[in-house]
Amino acid sequence: MARANLNLKQEVVDAFVNSQDDQSVRLIVVKIREEDLVLDSIISKVGNAQEDFSGILPQQFRNDTASFGLFRISDEVTSGAQWALIAWVPDGCRVRDKMLYSSSREDLRRGLGLGYFKFEYSASLEADFVWKAFIDSQVRNNTEDILTETERLILEEKVCRLRGESFCVSRSR
Repeated sequence: MARANLNLKQEVVDAFVNSQDDQSVRLIVVKIREEDLVLDSIISKVGNAQEDFSGILPQQFRNDTASFGLFRISDEVTSGAQWALIAWVPDGCRVRDKMLYSSSREDLRRGLGLGYFKFEYSASLEADFVWKAFIDSQVRNNTEDILTETERLILEEKVCRLRGESFCVSRSR
């Protein structure tokens, strides 16, 4: 896939780095303006990740404007922040924006650090901001046909943690 090679503004990097220590941050909204990825807003946690996913996200994104959301998945202080890159590209936005947002995801992830982003999610309808749809997309995005046994077990463990299950039993094959 072609990459947009947009400039990641220092304000985005600073906000993301500072949010690693600030446990109150749930969402960082990033937009494309001209040839730059710029900081739009920083949103605080209201509840847990599941509640905020369906509560905060629909309020932050408009139906005619594409955006990126850096959504903090982890709520535990001790476990290091885990983030999901949310690509909000509604049908009502311009075709050019659809192309730019699609081709700049990797640049954003690389610019902030690939290791922070455990998940990626694309949404185009407000109805996509449902925790179950997010969880299901993570399983669907990693089809078991191409995973090794170890990769499959790691994926199952991630999904169990997202669902809030403290113990998961692997399906027998």
